[in-house]
Amino acid sequence: MPDGLAIDSDGYIWSACWNGARILRYDPAGKVERVIEVPALRPTSCAFGGPDFDELYIPSSRADLTDMELSRYPFSGDLFHLKTGIRGSETFLFAG
Repeated sequence: MPDGLAIDSDGYIWSACWNGARILRYDPAGKVERVIEVPALRPTSCAFGGPDFDELYIPSSRADLTDMELSRYPFSGDLFHLKTGIRGSETFLFAG
């Protein structure tokens, strides 16, 4: 089930898969270009950051997971960081 997403500078969509333990990268035509497994059942979103804006941050949830799910995905609820080598889109930067 898709959850939060980010768009990179090439127009590809990175989508967190709730109950899917992965992030999917879709090309502009909608085809899955890349699958990134994460050690949490419920990634909730993803966002680009870092000095070069090429690092993907992936928060996750442990809400309502069973003991069996938590034993299989003990890092659920953690924040993950991935150096992608692909720059995120700066279209929606917030300047406070």
